[in-house]
Amino acid sequence: MGGLIMAKLDVDAVDLPNLPVQYEDFYGGDEWRGAMREAGWDVPGLWGRDGWPLGRWPLTAAALLDRPQAKVWAYATYTEGDVEVYAFDSEHERDHAVTEEAVFWWRNGDADGPDDLPDTGYLNHHFGPFVGF
Repeated sequence: MGGLIMAKLDVDAVDLPNLPVQYEDFYGGDEWRGAMREAGWDVPGLWGRDGWPLGRWPLTAAALLDRPQAKVWAYATYTEGDVEVYAFDSEHERDHAVTEEAVFWWRNGDADGPDDLPDTGYLNHHFGPFVGF
C-alpha cells in the first residue's frame, strides 16, 4: 500500500467538534485522550490487523472521528502537547493517513510496531483500525 492521492479537506471548512484546549481541558496525553472521548472522538490504542500500539502514551496518541452523513472522516494527533487535526472525504483515505502516521511512529520508536515492517511503505495487514481478537 502507499502512494495514494488523498482528498484532504480543509479542517476549518468542515464541522468538527470543538477540540480540547491545552492547560484548560488537558495537561498531558492521558488527559487529552479523555477530553477527546468527551468531545465525541474515538481514541483507539491499537492499529492494524494484529493491534500494534497507535502511539506511545502519554507522549503520542491519535483520535478518530467519523461523520459519514457529512462525508467527513478526521483524525487528530497528540505529540507531547502539540495537536494536529486532519480531515478527509473518505474513511479509507483517513485510515491510510493514520496508517502512515503509525508507520512513522513505529519506525522512529514513538510506538512499538510490527516486526515485519519493511524499510519503506507498509504491508496490507499494517493498514487500518484494529478490529479486536
